[in-house]
Amino acid sequence: MSNRILVVAPESLEQLLWCHGLLRQLRLQAPRAEIDLLAAGRFQALVTLMPEVTNFIARPVPAGQWRPEARWQLAQHIRQRGYQQAFVCPDDLPSALVPWLAGIPLRTGWLGRMRYFLLNDPRRFDSRRMALHQRYTALAADAGTVSPAGLLPQLQWSGEQRQALLRECGLQPEKLVALCPRADSDDWPEESVTETALLLLEAGWQVIYLGCAEDAEVIASELDEPLAAHFCDLSGRHQDNRHLSNTDMLWTQALLLSACEVACGDDPDSMLLAASVGIACLPCSDTTAEQLSFFGAGDKATAAPDGLTGSSDCDDGWVDRRAFHTLTPSQLADHVQRVWG
Repeated sequence: MSNRILVVAPESLEQLLWCHGLLRQLRLQAPRAEIDLLAAGRFQALVTLMPEVTNFIARPVPAGQWRPEARWQLAQHIRQRGYQQAFVCPDDLPSALVPWLAGIPLRTGWLGRMRYFLLNDPRRFDSRRMALHQRYTALAADAGTVSPAGLLPQLQWSGEQRQALLRECGLQPEKLVALCPRADSDDWPEESVTETALLLLEAGWQVIYLGCAEDAEVIASELDEPLAAHFCDLSGRHQDNRHLSNTDMLWTQALLLSACEVACGDDPDSMLLAASVGIACLPCSDTTAEQLSFFGAGDKATAAPDGLTGSSDCDDGWVDRRAFHTLTPSQLADHVQRVWG
């Protein structure tokens, strides 16, 4: 394994989190290597929760866009750092161009998009043999060998950081629940999200909201003063509010999620972020349930709510997870209170 490694990260938050499995695998294989991450600048604060990364390099050009002059300048900067190997996680042609222009000797990535000549350690991705969470981790194996089982994202933080953020947001480190709805969702519509939030607040829970700004405004308008103090809006509705002062939004979300007992929702990015900090997750759509099934689940996360049972031919809790989007708001709130209250 090389001593200086560059990892070219994907563009989306979901794929960046899956890419963390590759970073963890590389650190296991090369404990003393310098592992730098080339990613979108908006992820810089979040990446501080990935201790495997030595240096963060902000990518000035989004994945998939050409902008030759900017890519050439970036390649010259990277050339000076003397990397011995690059792992190209995105599967587009422009993302493989920078390591090639930088003259990195070994360039590893998945074949596709006519970039065979840019990668000298190309791999073929077989979706029939490889699960989603193994897509990036498998790049760490030598060509022709058995791929690693696939490490999952696992963000790390200090307790002092989290306590300081909770104090800044006026929250107590107990009875915290996160609601992570997807905008314009058919699986978990706005009315159900609003009612669930109100029921949880009335039951004494502190609610962290990671949905769209319009829905957050609806919820906030229905809260009286005592309950409003327990509603933490991270939708970005107030860009100058106390929850965002001197912090990055994704970093803030990750630390506050780590303080929660459970996250409920159907937004893929937010729910994967919740799973990456190790809390229980109740997916409210089949797609999100499938995404989170790789994490496994404890008895609390998969215990079927009253009136719902899992499939008799599935004992790993995955079908129970899929059932949560069929619950009424009162059933979901009651389940959270019964299991984690």
